[in-house]
Amino acid sequence: MDGKLPKIIRIMPDYGPCYACDENYCAFELTNYFENHPRIEEIREIEDQLYGLACWIDSGEPDTNPNFPWYELDKKGLELTKLLSKILGDTGIPIVYCFHYNNPNRSRDEEVIVLDDENA
Repeated sequence: MDGKLPKIIRIMPDYGPCYACDENYCAFELTNYFENHPRIEEIREIEDQLYGLACWIDSGEPDTNPNFPWYELDKKGLELTKLLSKILGDTGIPIVYCFHYNNPNRSRDEEVIVLDDENA
């Protein structure tokens, strides 16, 4: 693992084609922080899928489709966040999935913290 690691990883596929932010809400790519991780290829696959979710939102469909499938988007995002947590293991970095701010089904600033016991 290279460089200074973030203090928190927020998976939030909603700001342009960005999908992850640190404790200061600065966007970053997982592969930049974990390029020497033994499971880097799996991290790349997750990153690609998270980019896909972010680009889906950035496409404008949520603004034009009143039946946008928010549930499916968040289900997939949370699934990828849990998988990432499992792959990274116990790094001591909290990993959080943040529901999209335009999702009408979420509470204000709703986040799901992926707990360490899910890494087992």
